[in-house]
Amino acid sequence: MPVGTSHTGMLNGMPQIAIRISDDELDLLDRVVAEGKFKSRAAAVRAGLDALARETRNQAIAASYRDAYEKKPPDDWFARANSEMLDRRLSGEPGIEVEKP
Repeated sequence: MPVGTSHTGMLNGMPQIAIRISDDELDLLDRVVAEGKFKSRAAAVRAGLDALARETRNQAIAASYRDAYEKKPPDDWFARANSEMLDRRLSGEPGIEVEKP
């Protein structure tokens, strides 16, 4: 049995899959590996999957916020505070002081 393999056929505890990709996708994969952006094709593919997972989580979080705000819109003071904070951040002013009614 090769070093690092288990009885289940996994290498280093990770299952192996086979995929079909286009010549252009393979060229891109090989190019980013050759440029040193990733150690291997597998590392590049895993990074892509990580990015996809992160984007999926971010979309789910954004949808949750959207749903929550549709059910209960923010109070006026909250909207004013956010607006003022954004204005100050854009103008370079530190901090924010907004009284809650």
